[in-house]
Amino acid sequence: MMRRGRKRSRKSAQIGDEGNLGNRSLKKRKSEVEAGGSSKKKCTKSSDQVKWKSSMCHQCQRNDRARVVNCTNCKRKRFCVSCIQKWYPQMSEETIVDACPVCLGNCNCKACLRLEGTNDILNSKLELHVSKDEEVEHSKYLLEALLPFLKRFNDEQVIEMEMEARRQGKYLSELKIQRSDSSPNDRVYCDNCNTSIIDFHRSCPICSYDLCLICSREIREGNLQGSAEEVVDEYINRGLDYLHGGIGNLIKKPSETKLKCCARSTSKWKVNKDQSILCPAKDMDGCACSVLELRCIFPENHIRELVEKAEQIAETTKLIHATRPSAQKFSWFNSAGGADSRSTELRKAASREDSEDNYLYCPRGRNNHEDFNDFRCHWIQGEPVIVGNVLESATGLSWEPFVMWRACRQIQNSGHGRHVEFKAIDCLDWCELDINIVQFFNGYLEGQFDGKMWPRILKLNDCSLDDYLEKRLPRHCAEFICCLPFKEYTHPSSGSLNLAVKLPPECVKPDMGPKMYIAYGVSQELGRGDSVTKLHCDSCDVRCLMASQSIAISV
Repeated sequence: MMRRGRKRSRKSAQIGDEGNLGNRSLKKRKSEVEAGGSSKKKCTKSSDQVKWKSSMCHQCQRNDRARVVNCTNCKRKRFCVSCIQKWYPQMSEETIVDACPVCLGNCNCKACLRLEGTNDILNSKLELHVSKDEEVEHSKYLLEALLPFLKRFNDEQVIEMEMEARRQGKYLSELKIQRSDSSPNDRVYCDNCNTSIIDFHRSCPICSYDLCLICSREIREGNLQGSAEEVVDEYINRGLDYLHGGIGNLIKKPSETKLKCCARSTSKWKVNKDQSILCPAKDMDGCACSVLELRCIFPENHIRELVEKAEQIAETTKLIHATRPSAQKFSWFNSAGGADSRSTELRKAASREDSEDNYLYCPRGRNNHEDFNDFRCHWIQGEPVIVGNVLESATGLSWEPFVMWRACRQIQNSGHGRHVEFKAIDCLDWCELDINIVQFFNGYLEGQFDGKMWPRILKLNDCSLDDYLEKRLPRHCAEFICCLPFKEYTHPSSGSLNLAVKLPPECVKPDMGPKMYIAYGVSQELGRGDSVTKLHCDSCDVRCLMASQSIAISV
């Protein structure tokens, strides 16, 4: 039989605790200390409740600091003076009294850096405020800019449909094009040029060899691009002295170091009289057993119907070309070909004679209407644009080396695996090496040198960085989006002029990032190992946020 005891009154319980601390009160006091609270607490009485003040610093989680600064905004967080000086040197104690880093959304303690989700301040900056009228104007601009390309794309598909109809001996109206068997989440590439295939393409029914329409046209015309003779690129090693600025001597390397680029010849392609193309030979990854048949990824008449709708809207709304005339670009320059004195937003990037392309458009991150029109004028011509002071539009979350070290370093836990090393590339000889995260980020403050006291230019080359910013550093990812200028073009999910946002859900979208690249650099080029990124071609327009750390190193 369970024995029921009599419940003591609250007053007697409090008296008992004062006289003799029982197990219950000891456990309560112990839990408070383990949570980081101080055993000596001050009680501040208000009109409706009792608030307890702790001396535990939010940043370092210690309560033995000499002095802490309490936030009067949230009345919960506090920071010790040493953490303020180390991690928030740009903030004064008076600023933290008014609103602490947690309230401002730029706290860089490890818990907040890994915190998923955003606060109200960051949410307000992430939102893209575009009026209904502006959104309509942007849609009209996109429609008129893309309609010529869409018509040309449809014409290419119609030509292929006519060829396929003649091959099958049918009228064009009777032709039925088979849908591709690719998964909706798979990106289809041309097996000849490795270009993404959007819709119509030629495919082998036996080996599934895929050929884009451009390669098909070039094969029929006999001028397939890249059909030159074999090219042999030999790596030349001039020795260690050459890498460090000397003349060096040519060192012969074994034959296996030669890089061969085998170009494909049009003689291996066979075109029939009806303009049909046979699947290539096995040495070109084909089977040479069947004719390449026409396939489609979208429904058969999807592009044609899209063009018809676009033409109807263009006729109804009487679209007027929204881009500024190209002559507007040249108003930045005087008659001598130099930058006009009024052009404070130009930066000289080259010294070519008889050229008006020596300057780059470099506005500040104000994003007003005039800047937006100027940006569009340069962007539509494919010119690079440098926008300064973009960090002023964000919350102020630090991108300093040791803040990034704290965010990247991960001791194994239930959510993430152990991550204390990165793979890096030495840009002097392009050799890969393993480096400790602390050692790498410490190089920003102290520098790193090789045996000849030559500054080491390292670039992180770890595959885990591909999605590091979005998955492991959600706060820095949100901060990156806040810093993006001209968000109508650059916002990854809400940009009204961002074509990737306009793609249908069933379409495989390009990898828009954001991604994180971390590398060393020096203010003055050394002549060897300066470039940290090889020349390459991106499949879409790229926007880069550059955060630099300047230090003075004495050798």
